[in-house]
Amino acid sequence: MPEHHFWIASELPPSRLEHAELEQGFNAHMPRRIAGVEARANRETPGRQGTHRGEKSKWLARALKCETQGYLADSRIIRRSNLAELRRKHASRASRRILPLRVIQNVKKFASHNYFHASSCGLAILSRGVYCVSELAGCSRSPVMSRGHQLRALMRGRWRNDEMKLRNLIFGIAGALACLAPVSGAQGTSPFERIYYNAKIFTAEPEHPYAEAVAIRGDKIVAVGNRGEVTASVGAGAENIDLHGRTMLPGLIDSHIHAIDGGVSLNSADVSDRQLSVAELVAFAGEAKKSGKGMRGNILLISGIPLAIWSKTDELNAQLNAGAYEKQAVFLQGSDGHTGWANRALRLRAGVTKDFISHLSEAERKYYGLATDLEPNGFAVDAGLEKVQAILPKPSRQELLAAGRSAVHYLNSLGITAWLDPLADEPILTAYRDLSEHGELTAHVAAFTEVKLQTDANPLIAAQALLKKFKDVPNLTVPGVKIFADGVVEYPSQSAAMTAPYKNTGKYGDLLFEPSRFAKMVTAADKQGLIVHIHAIGDKAVTESLNGIEAARKANGNSGLPHTITHLQFVIPSDIPRFKKLGVIAAYQLLWASANPDAIDLVKPYIDPAVFIWQYPARSMLNAGATISGASDWFVSSPNVFLAIYQAETRKGPEGVLNADECMPREAMLFAYTRNSARAMNQLEKIGSIAPGKQADFVVVDRDVLTIPVEELRDTKILRTILGGKTIFESKP
Repeated sequence: MPEHHFWIASELPPSRLEHAELEQGFNAHMPRRIAGVEARANRETPGRQGTHRGEKSKWLARALKCETQGYLADSRIIRRSNLAELRRKHASRASRRILPLRVIQNVKKFASHNYFHASSCGLAILSRGVYCVSELAGCSRSPVMSRGHQLRALMRGRWRNDEMKLRNLIFGIAGALACLAPVSGAQGTSPFERIYYNAKIFTAEPEHPYAEAVAIRGDKIVAVGNRGEVTASVGAGAENIDLHGRTMLPGLIDSHIHAIDGGVSLNSADVSDRQLSVAELVAFAGEAKKSGKGMRGNILLISGIPLAIWSKTDELNAQLNAGAYEKQAVFLQGSDGHTGWANRALRLRAGVTKDFISHLSEAERKYYGLATDLEPNGFAVDAGLEKVQAILPKPSRQELLAAGRSAVHYLNSLGITAWLDPLADEPILTAYRDLSEHGELTAHVAAFTEVKLQTDANPLIAAQALLKKFKDVPNLTVPGVKIFADGVVEYPSQSAAMTAPYKNTGKYGDLLFEPSRFAKMVTAADKQGLIVHIHAIGDKAVTESLNGIEAARKANGNSGLPHTITHLQFVIPSDIPRFKKLGVIAAYQLLWASANPDAIDLVKPYIDPAVFIWQYPARSMLNAGATISGASDWFVSSPNVFLAIYQAETRKGPEGVLNADECMPREAMLFAYTRNSARAMNQLEKIGSIAPGKQADFVVVDRDVLTIPVEELRDTKILRTILGGKTIFESKP
């Protein structure tokens, strides 16, 4: 719909009618349109034309920003807050009418009554009536304009009766507002005001964590408290929304999530980490090939494979190397994002052969699943995947945009209004920019680019270049860099860096950087204002990550930057208090803190018992004063916040409870998924809690998540997600 404007007549002197007074947002045709109104006023009301040029000013229309709710009085729109004063001023002037206005939301419905065209309409209100301005809106053929004699009479003040005057006035104003209403909010010309009340509000503000009502103006929060307190902060025209005792939380924030990749998985063949037998997996692959959903070029790609499958490579080779798959390349991507399996057809195409393996060093061979004769079985981890991944067709720009749309909608439906994307290369950043340019990035995104100390001579140069390239994208920031300290701990990968050797191999896993070089990089990044976000699974990786951050703090002082370590599957007790001391955020995926096969069967038999008991030690870190943020690592695991909070509180699984001493309090987890995650994004001053001055980002849920029994927490439903005061998701009844 084209832009439209509401014009109000003015009897101000000429000095107040200069074109320079026009609001900045109005288009270039305004001066010409004002002249058109003036000329028409002179033609229609010859008796009103005086000899003094200033006399014409009373017929000039002045461009004003239109209130979506207001009152018409003396041919002007005023704020409701001024209504009482206006009534007193004109109490003795019975001829002056004060009429309430309401915006007609359904333009088409109003247009069906043939008062104005829905496509465009304009209105000029002169000092004695209503006029539809054809130069402004192109509505010269509307039925209103066809009643020219009524309009002329209106301009001359010759009304047949008050009923006609009132009817035409209301029709004209309603028609103009109907066309104008969608634009005025977008232009920000008149910030709306709204009160949410009768709610159980968790504010995520430690000093006053609970409230009953919140008031907003435009996209900002203006007051939080009880209904009386917040009502006093807005005008009488504020919209009031009764939440009927529902629970309202700040918009939820995920501090480690691969959103675009998650969207790719939504749009492709993903088994979502379901525990499948090899036979069930083969059947799933057959359907994915038939439907085309699993085809990436001419390669069949299935993602989200449960890690337990990797111990069944003999079955995989028997099922996916013969028959229909003898020449069909197949790649199975592990749910952890670090592992995968390629069938023989794909291995041959990628050059992962026995001859290739025989020329590798022993250190390089450990990334491949091998038979005793060095024949690859298809399994690979981390660096072992590089040759296969190099020949996988990359998603196109349009496919990444489609994935972004799917991801944003899905995450908004889960109440998530912001996230930290820790592995954003240029194509992913471009997808975010494309979403933003289409007005579809309904979230705040902090994207981190990867640095590789093993291969990058000057690792921060590329990061700074991307930061500069994408710095002006609305709702997107590029505030730091991501680095991998190690891999994953589960058998057979065992690439996480540990202080004690794996029992089955005697090896310690892989620290993916040289500590002194890492410390220099962190120090340089900190000095340049870049946050460092570190993947660390093993306890040795955590220790060396903390050492690097400590070196930066000593060299630069406390910059206040929220350097972050994520995953933290194993942390030695002596490192726990260092998080608070160094101001390091612990970004935990506590959905993983489950007594399930991944944490028990694939880990416990292979690592030192003294290390195993410190698996995901979140409560110990909380007690030591660490700042814990909530994260999912989606596409790796579900981004459903309430599933994660349930798991953090219970640590239950099919094999019992994973160290009950580390169960987290529920309120602490709500802080983790709100203000603490905002801190990890370095945006706490803007989002993360319900407080005056912050962005009006909220989520309304169907139950009191602070008091319900823990078993009911997993079934929590999102009723409404609000970003900047606008509803971006609402559940269907």
